[in-house]
Amino acid sequence: MGACILMDFFLRYQERVATLTLYDYFFSYETSLSHEKQQEFIEMRQKPLRKDKDTS
Repeated sequence: MGACILMDFFLRYQERVATLTLYDYFFSYETSLSHEKQQEFIEMRQKPLRKDKDTS
């Protein structure tokens, strides 16, 4: 997500950016990851949140 924010910022404020280096990013989940990999990524990100959630 950070890369998307930076790219949007650059397009809006090019005069304020001297350099911009992006590494190991992708533009969207739909075009970069298979459905299975999307689900795996979401699960990985949600797992710590679910662990700390009080279910009582």
